Amino acid sequence: MNNLEFALEMKNKRLASGLSQGELASLTHVSRYSINRFENGKANASKETQNIILRCLNYYICDKPFYLLVNYLSVHFPTADALEIIRKVLGMKADYFIHYDYVYYGYKEHYAYGEIKVMASDDEHMGVFLELKGAGSRNMEYVLQAQNRDWYSFLNRCLDCGGVIRRFDLAINDMCGLLDIPTLSEKYKNGGADCRCKNYENVQGGKLSGKTAI
Repeated sequence: MNNLEFALEMKNKRLASGLSQGELASLTHVSRYSINRFENGKANASKETQNIILRCLNYYICDKPFYLLVNYLSVHFPTADALEIIRKVLGMKADYFIHYDYVYYGYKEHYAYGEIKVMASDDEHMGVFLELKGAGSRNMEYVLQAQNRDWYSFLNRCLDCGGVIRRFDLAINDMCGLLDIPTLSEKYKNGGADCRCKNYENVQGGKLSGKTAI
């Protein structure tokens, strides 16, 4: 955006946030003098400074600017009794689940409640495998809410029953642009993060020759 557009957006968002120019200056570490000049179109802010100011303002005008969602969870239990896991860990009646004879990941059978999957085998070494993909995680949230439980208590229950968490993915919902994804991606490529994973996926969006690319 050009500087006039930035000045208008900055002023409107600052007024909507209820912040004074002095408070905004303190939060962004930009001088109050500069904040005043930017807002009145008397000075040009760099792209970086624009991003810092707008991220701060977006945070204050959003009802829920930033939150996490469980996006994938898989847990292995050292038992062959899938029904026990359904009762003791999920806190549900086995009658609620549909039984299937076909397999996932080499297991003999599985039980499903919506997208909540519980896989079982006669081989105790394979144990019972609980898998919650994206939709399954949302199904589990509804179950936990009905049981007056949360993810923290559920994960503790998994561990208490001997479960080993194989994979646990969190999705960050950044409603106000607080995270600078290109900068974070660049830092990761440059070795600025510790990770045990050998592979990662970076999904980017943009435009090529006027056509949207995902």
